Amino acid sequence: MTRFRSGSFTKEEGKIEGKAERLIEQICKKLQKNKSAEVIADELEEELPVVENIIKVQQQLESYDVEQIYKAMIREDNKQER
Repeated sequence: MTRFRSGSFTKEEGKIEGKAERLIEQICKKLQKNKSAEVIADELEEELPVVENIIKVQQQLESYDVEQIYKAMIREDNKQER
């Protein structure tokens, strides 16, 4: 499952952050076209729970702002680690 973290980034961590933001962006675009989580996961060849988690955060925020969603996912991930 995709993990989200904050803090200072190494080059590799920066690449991971970029990939996560790109995934969020793609999911948001497909949500705006009224596609289901299952269809999005299939089209992006991503695990359904990952897509569902991003959609859950997007719906809680009522926003398609990629950065806002990413930051919320970081906060959620940090809470789960405690």
